[in-house]
Amino acid sequence: MTGEVDHDEVVAVVRAGYDRIADGFLAAVQSRRAPDPRDEWVPKLLARLPERARILDAGCGAGVPTARDLVEGGHEVVGVDVSPRQIELARAHVPGATFMVGDLSRVELGTAAFDGIVALYSLTHVPRGEYPQLFARFTTALRPGGCFLGAVGRSDSDGFEERDFLGFVGTDGWTNSHDRDTMLAIVGAAGLTVVEHALVDEATPFGPERWLWILAVAGGPSA
Repeated sequence: MTGEVDHDEVVAVVRAGYDRIADGFLAAVQSRRAPDPRDEWVPKLLARLPERARILDAGCGAGVPTARDLVEGGHEVVGVDVSPRQIELARAHVPGATFMVGDLSRVELGTAAFDGIVALYSLTHVPRGEYPQLFARFTTALRPGGCFLGAVGRSDSDGFEERDFLGFVGTDGWTNSHDRDTMLAIVGAAGLTVVEHALVDEATPFGPERWLWILAVAGGPSA
């Protein structure tokens, strides 16, 4: 599945994969001991938001640790994920948030509905041809001065199926991404001003990875 991709086929592969690995994925995340870039980047986001911000967790998975930590910080969190099993786990582990099963490319986000949007490690599973429209929707969903925080792909890949996804034997996944400059250009074209970005190496429970972290503001850095 490369080049032109079928949206529904991608969603089906991603949903089935994350449903299948949900419990093992959560256990791996909970046992993590290595430094987590969230510990540096999420506070940068929160420093720009109101004390009781309404935040969308786009691709929330089981809600741990991102949604959980945001709720514990006093924020109102809405989580969306394509995997029903991930959402089931999120509701059990983070009862203080609101979670829904949904396709990020199609779920209704509203207008000026959120102070912040986080999309950490999730957008590589959305076909990159849909990024301009997706980020435009993120911008619309943010209140003026609202912020986006993402950990996104950083290489030029038009999409490939991953066998034994994240080391889970027999599970398929699908991923794609843009290079750094293209990704930053898409974010900017959507009406978000990038205030900080960096390529970050990390030791994940599934092996070493490198992600492009982006912090951007709707309406400009002084908004």
